[in-house]
Amino acid sequence: MTEFVEIPQPSRFRISELFRDNNFIVPLYQRNYAWGTNEVEDFWGDLLELVKGYRNSHFFGQIVTYKNEQGDQEII
Repeated sequence: MTEFVEIPQPSRFRISELFRDNNFIVPLYQRNYAWGTNEVEDFWGDLLELVKGYRNSHFFGQIVTYKNEQGDQEII
């Protein structure tokens, strides 16, 4: 008999809740992958436009984080 695996449901909340009480770092192993100064500035600008109400939606895709041994949230 096959056992079914319970699939977790993704969480849904506003992006402001994600950033409200968290500090994130982009670890060195990610920085050389695709995040240059232009990409970081573009991402930050998108966040500011949302927070200031200049736009009412934006698709960020997945944001994957990992809490490291020091308790910092790393953006993977």
